[in-house]
Amino acid sequence: MRKLWHFPKSALLEKLDVDSVACILEKDKEAYMNTFAEHRIMLEVPVSYNSVRWKNLEQIRCGSNPFVVPDSSYSEHSGLNLAVALPENYNREYQIW
Repeated sequence: MRKLWHFPKSALLEKLDVDSVACILEKDKEAYMNTFAEHRIMLEVPVSYNSVRWKNLEQIRCGSNPFVVPDSSYSEHSGLNLAVALPENYNREYQIW
C-alpha cells in the first residue's frame, strides 16, 4: 500500500531543502500589486522560507504572495540583510494609520 501514497513534494527537492519564497521591498509594494506578472518577477528577491518565517513580516496576497521587507534591509552591493528585515524597521512613510 505504501506505493500508492501521494507525496506532494519531490524527493529530490526534499533532500536539497529547496524551499524559497519571494520578498519585495516596501517601496515596491504598490507597484507590485498594480503590475503584470512579467514585471512582478523583476521586483522579487528570492530567499529561503526558513529565514523569514519567524520574522512576522507583512505578506501580500497577490502574485507570488511575497513577504514585504523594509527598504533599509536591502542594498545593491550586499543584497538582503535578514538581520535588519524586521517589522520595526518598516518606513512609517508607507504605513497608513
